[in-house]
Amino acid sequence: MDRKPWEEKVRAYTKSFRASTAIINSIVTFTAQAQNAFQVTSEGTQLQFGQIRYRLELFIQGKAPDGMDIDRYYNFDWVNPADAPDDNAVYAAEATMRKELEGLVAAPINDPTVGPGALNGPRRQQSFSMKCFGHRAKVTARRTSPKGNILEKSRRANSSGLPEHHRRHHDEKVRRQDLLGYYQFDDEGVPAQRVSLVEHGVLRNFEMSRSPLVGFPRSNGHGRRQLGATPVSRKAISLSRAARQSRTRNYARS
Repeated sequence: MDRKPWEEKVRAYTKSFRASTAIINSIVTFTAQAQNAFQVTSEGTQLQFGQIRYRLELFIQGKAPDGMDIDRYYNFDWVNPADAPDDNAVYAAEATMRKELEGLVAAPINDPTVGPGALNGPRRQQSFSMKCFGHRAKVTARRTSPKGNILEKSRRANSSGLPEHHRRHHDEKVRRQDLLGYYQFDDEGVPAQRVSLVEHGVLRNFEMSRSPLVGFPRSNGHGRRQLGATPVSRKAISLSRAARQSRTRNYARS
């Protein structure tokens, strides 16, 4: 790729932050990363695949009168060069970041409070899916944690404790500009697959690696691993930008 246009853009994006006296530090970073994978196994699997990912990161930092550090962060992700954000989108994001930081710098410290929670936002819904449900749907969690057996008991009882209208599936093959988590093959050479976990409130399946489970003898493309570790069953939820970014709008510091 041609580096020069992006070098100029990064300088221009950073320069625009100087209009705010509340910003004492600003960093804009553009990254293009090529990921190439080669998988060969003793069973005869031979795979070669890859992807290029682009990311533009915006970071600003300020300081409240009492010394508290305040920062704001935003990023754009895309895999197709044609989907890169235009200048208007970037400057709009920067304007929002400046407004939030300026408001937080001037805001009083918020007193600790205890109140009801809600699952009405994308970030909260994502946390519920990941922490309360997603971890329990992994075969690894079921084998190593007593809490993992909760979903297995629910499956045998044809219930998951979720509303009748609730559906949950993992689909790694969806490729969209604002999603991360896409992969073609898992770390055991199994093609990525759409897995329907919950249908009409009833648990029907688990995220499977090649390690079998009673009634589930085959992988469904969820064998994933950290570098140097053995593949285990892992969720593969594609995260939307709204779920990945936290936005503070009440201008109360906590």
